[in-house]
Amino acid sequence: NAFAYVQPGRILAVIPPSGQNGTAVTIDGSGLLQGSTLNATSITLAGIEASIQMQSDSQITVQAAASANATTGPVVITLSSGATICTANMTFQYLQRGTVQQIFPLSGTVGTIINITGTNLLGGGTNASVLLDGLKTQVVYASSALVTVVVQAGPNGTYQSRALQIMADTGAVLFTTSFAWSFYPLGFISSVSPASWQQGTLVNITGMSLIGTANTVTRCVLAGVDASIVQVSN
Repeated sequence: NAFAYVQPGRILAVIPPSGQNGTAVTIDGSGLLQGSTLNATSITLAGIEASIQMQSDSQITVQAAASANATTGPVVITLSSGATICTANMTFQYLQRGTVQQIFPLSGTVGTIINITGTNLLGGGTNASVLLDGLKTQVVYASSALVTVVVQAGPNGTYQSRALQIMADTGAVLFTTSFAWSFYPLGFISSVSPASWQQGTLVNITGMSLIGTANTVTRCVLAGVDASIVQVSN
């Protein structure tokens, strides 16, 4: 019997080179599985084991695990034979874990604009999707320090959410339960009295949640004509 040395595998690229918990990382190379004869049993990013999603001789995809601290280190692939492949001049950087510092306002309904401020909110990405305890939102602006969303849907009746999830386009996930956001049902108009008017007529508009969680009404239009607001309540 003879022992044969095979050409060692090489890591050629790590994309992206940085991220946070949940980031999808692609490792490109050659001979990563020694000609597809072996399997990768463990992959570490900066010393922290990642979850293997897909593997082939030329490409391996993993999902970064959580890191308590910002750290930088090599990418190491351990094969089922015990052999290891390590990056020579490339590293993976765990970014400082993102934090949510403020959500404003803390209540609203469909159409409410919410500003979420914090640090590293995108986990190294450029965009994100946001859920408020499962409530769908539309992201209108996203940066590392500020994410602005518009509430798109919600449950019937008043509801309080305690979970905020920001998922970056890299797959990185920021999850917090330290803020409560209250959802209120969409307001509606039940009657307009009188039903016809002319200049100077006092018109009463009644309904429910007419101003939602706002303090006032900035504009009221009757048949396409702006009216002067005299008194406001919900």
